[in-house]
Amino acid sequence: MRQYLHKTGLLLIIFIMVSIVFNLCGAAIKHQKDPDKLLPNLSNEYVLAEKKNATDIETYLTYFEKVKKGFLLGIVLDGNLRAVYAKDTNRWKGLRLLSGRTFTERDYEQHTNTILISDGMQTLCQKINGIYYYDYYGEKYEVIGVYKDTNSSEVYSPKCILNLYASGLQDEKDWEIGFFDCGKNTWSQVESCGIAKNKNIKVYAATNKKGGYFASKATNINMMLLIYGGLGFMILLHSLTATENWIEGKKHEIVIRRLVGATKGQIFRWLLLQFVSLLLFTILVGTFLTKVLLICNYNWYLSYTISAMFGTRLSWLSIFYNILFFIVIGIVLITMVMFSQRRKTFRDMLHEG
Repeated sequence: MRQYLHKTGLLLIIFIMVSIVFNLCGAAIKHQKDPDKLLPNLSNEYVLAEKKNATDIETYLTYFEKVKKGFLLGIVLDGNLRAVYAKDTNRWKGLRLLSGRTFTERDYEQHTNTILISDGMQTLCQKINGIYYYDYYGEKYEVIGVYKDTNSSEVYSPKCILNLYASGLQDEKDWEIGFFDCGKNTWSQVESCGIAKNKNIKVYAATNKKGGYFASKATNINMMLLIYGGLGFMILLHSLTATENWIEGKKHEIVIRRLVGATKGQIFRWLLLQFVSLLLFTILVGTFLTKVLLICNYNWYLSYTISAMFGTRLSWLSIFYNILFFIVIGIVLITMVMFSQRRKTFRDMLHEG
């Protein structure tokens, strides 16, 4: 009994490890298919606007202000800075505010020099009369809120978010690229308002990683995926041995069931049910542990590498393939055991059991 429990415990541990590795690989593949986010509160449908000549922010704003649907509009400044206007205030929900507030309609209407900073940027701000200010090209911007930086990559991570309507920015012409988002209807809005045909800017979907802004900034994770895949393969080899040992530990019970009249088909179904029950339990535990890892990294921002590789979402398709793959392995190994015992006498089986 102790030997059987030992073999079962080994099978559980190895299957949980395989489940975690496969879940992470599936999450990584799924995460890399999503567009890179210039802000954490952007949808997957947002578009980029690339200027063809020197264009100030005020001119850029006129292109999109005619859109009637609620949207979020912004530009990239000096790599890690963003300037943003949100016509729909609900689009700030994806930004994890730690303190203070986001921009209001008053900030946009009065062109206030206001800014949101990510946690960790406060040391770069100057405190005057109890209020923090961030200096951007000689202009002081009042810090009105601090948010948690949850972007999946340092390359696209916004360190500060300025009021796009700030008076200190209106003559700015050296912005890198613009972005526009109103959810699933983003591209249709761009086309219906004639923005897609504007000669002064080039508009394209953020999902297009082969060209445009993201082409030169994309992070290659193929090597990391290869390493995780190799690790999963090594653990997989151990899982085959563990499954075989587990079935060996059931031989004594197989003999007893044969002696009391159980058919080979009944024994096969019983073994398969036992195996699938253990498999589903390990998949459930492995999936739970993987999700806990991703959530903890998201909430406490433990590692940029984990965020960049795996994101926060699991791939249910990879979990399904994981279950299907191991069920096939179980069926093959159980069939081999049943076939090897087909011509054995009860005396031989009792001796083995």
